[in-house]
Amino acid sequence: MISDPNVVDVVEPASLRGLGDLEGPTLVLIDDADSVDDEDGVLSGMLGAVGSQVHVVAAGRSDVIRSLPRHWTRAFRAARRGFVLQPADSSDGDLLGVRLPRAAAITTPGRGYLIDGTPTLVQIAR
Repeated sequence: MISDPNVVDVVEPASLRGLGDLEGPTLVLIDDADSVDDEDGVLSGMLGAVGSQVHVVAAGRSDVIRSLPRHWTRAFRAARRGFVLQPADSSDGDLLGVRLPRAAAITTPGRGYLIDGTPTLVQIAR
């Protein structure tokens, strides 16, 4: 566990229990989300909590996440908000309920689409 109360070093989702009890906003970053299991439903519950000050950012490969229909990342898909960085093709937007422009293949690092209802081309700074 990291010393700052609102920064949590997560080894497994069960360690996130009680995170909503912290004062103030809390940010949870999850890399390789497609390989993180949520057998106890902690992440799914956190994502569905209305009025929660816990914000979750998850990153994963779209092709793998697409193949996991019952995975906890499904809640992200339902929210229809996120970034699709370096999309392989226009179908990568389907994960967030949008169709990306036809020429969606982007090879520049940090370039992709911000999705919040409609796709907006963006460049993320280093």
